Amino acid sequence: MHNTVVIIPALDPDARLTEYCDSLIQSGLDTIILIDDGSDDEHKKIFTQLSDRCMVLHHPHNLGKGRALKNAFALVNDPSEANCPSYEGSRDIKEWLDKISKATCVVTADSDGQHSVKDVIQVALKTDETKNALVLGARDFDSDNVPFKSKKGNKITRNLFKILHGLKLTDTQTGLRGIPVSLLDVFMEGKGERFEYELDMLVIAAREHIPVVEVPIETIYEDNNGGTHFRAVADSISVYKILFGTFIKFLLSSLSSFVVDIIVFRIMLAVFGDLGEELKITLSTVTARVISSVYNFLMNKNVVFLKEGDIGRSAVGYYTLCGLQMLASAGLVIVLHSIIPIPETYVKILVDSMLFVISYQIQKRIVFKR
Repeated sequence: MHNTVVIIPALDPDARLTEYCDSLIQSGLDTIILIDDGSDDEHKKIFTQLSDRCMVLHHPHNLGKGRALKNAFALVNDPSEANCPSYEGSRDIKEWLDKISKATCVVTADSDGQHSVKDVIQVALKTDETKNALVLGARDFDSDNVPFKSKKGNKITRNLFKILHGLKLTDTQTGLRGIPVSLLDVFMEGKGERFEYELDMLVIAAREHIPVVEVPIETIYEDNNGGTHFRAVADSISVYKILFGTFIKFLLSSLSSFVVDIIVFRIMLAVFGDLGEELKITLSTVTARVISSVYNFLMNKNVVFLKEGDIGRSAVGYYTLCGLQMLASAGLVIVLHSIIPIPETYVKILVDSMLFVISYQIQKRIVFKR
């Protein structure tokens, strides 16, 4: 496993980190990058104790787990262009860079004792075996030792992730991950500087069709997860912004298309003002709908789903979907109104809301598939 680099971001760790790193080294995982993410002076002593056998980097202040991981990824991805923030160690830094340059994969692990050495080893071996997949160490959230908020939080997030991004995962929050060096470039483009970055890695994997392999690992929560630096409100908001990001853009694209439709309709009423009332309204409606649909198509393609090239095929798929959606809306309203004794307008709102979500999934997975 000398071709594996273990990356451990840490903020104010305790003495367990020293024992943990020593165990990793004894197991054969002897290339470890520790990132001190702005620890206080008292806890910096832990990093100094480890600097003779681990590559220790210091952030001048707390920059977040995401930034720590991205800095380490950049270092492994191209050691020749390395920018090592405040390197500390008895070894010449060139010796570390030479060792890192031989790596074929990295494994990220947490510093709070949640990941056993044997689980780090099996994730490293699986990553080396698959070569082109993101490997996740997946915990069992049905275990009795999982704190209630962690259990509920993971189940909500993984269900929403499956709905919004089409990827079924057991553990979306795991910090134990194996990544081939060949994929680091892709994941370094992820959004977020703190815990949300780890979720965006999964969004990238789903979007770019990178295989994701889960390896069952031991479920460990030390002191009821009391050592976590996760901020319940602020970090949860950041995580869910990443989770809902594409869907929110899709919603805003649709709302802005509606505004464009209304504005163009009003302008066209003035342009066709000399025509008869029925003809004027008909021409204004058609013109507004054509322009707003082209606007919506371009927004969804270029801004929401970031689909490059292939505009002809995407346009055919988009307008075919629009036609089918219109027919489905009319048909379902007719059928449901005959069954449910409520006004047609309310039935249409219900039907079109459902079709809106379905349209999002079809556009994401088929029409604008990357």
